[in-house]
Amino acid sequence: MTVRTAVAAALALLTMTGLCACATTAAPGSSSALPNGRTFLSTAVTENGAPKQLVAGTRIQLRFEDPGVVANAGCNTMSGPASVQNGALVVDENELAMTLMGCLTAGLSEQDTWLSTFVTGRPALRLDGDQLTLSGSAVTITLLDRQVIDPDRPLIGTRWSVDTIFNGDVASSVSSDTPAVLVVDAGGTFTATTGCADGQLQGTASVQGSTVTFTVTNQQPCTKGSIAMDAAVRSVLSGKVGYVISAGSLRLTAGDGSGLGLHAAAA
Repeated sequence: MTVRTAVAAALALLTMTGLCACATTAAPGSSSALPNGRTFLSTAVTENGAPKQLVAGTRIQLRFEDPGVVANAGCNTMSGPASVQNGALVVDENELAMTLMGCLTAGLSEQDTWLSTFVTGRPALRLDGDQLTLSGSAVTITLLDRQVIDPDRPLIGTRWSVDTIFNGDVASSVSSDTPAVLVVDAGGTFTATTGCADGQLQGTASVQGSTVTFTVTNQQPCTKGSIAMDAAVRSVLSGKVGYVISAGSLRLTAGDGSGLGLHAAAA
């Protein structure tokens, strides 16, 4: 090899090394992919190095669904396509859609805007087991997997109280002086009140995967109270229905699209 050739080769190697050194890489410990299928709830928020006080009774929620993110700060829900690039969460502000609910509590609208600005500001994303940390130039949000903070309640043994009646995509909130309550026990039976003083159901409940089949073997008719609630409970708690549990919420859906929304109630 001539001296000229050797020098040229050395310069080429130095140039390639310089290019590699200038390439952008993720920060140590950062994540390279979205934690799809998981929901996280905030445990701490700091701004400019000091704790940030969120509106009372609220917390930040982030849910990752391939290929996007759904975020909520206590009022409106925002969602849009998302990715991780060089260790940062990338959400285009032009593709971030938001619901248009009126936020009655003071400060909620401003908190929505604050979260939207943060999420679209390419914060660094780091996932350590069940802990997710998002860090921007001034704001850091620490979150934990929802299953750790607020795990799914078991279908069996939980006292479920009806709060919503579904008819397809239409949901109606309900209340009654006498709550409608469902309890499925480990022996494969269930008992339920139907929202009126004397309305009751008893029978068997066979759970298979994400469905449960209710067979009524004994019932007391409703002679006073919430007729609409009574009719909905009796209709859904008969035959095979699908069920989904998220934390302390249960949704039962019949084959015709009707259903019940329930929440875990104190024993």
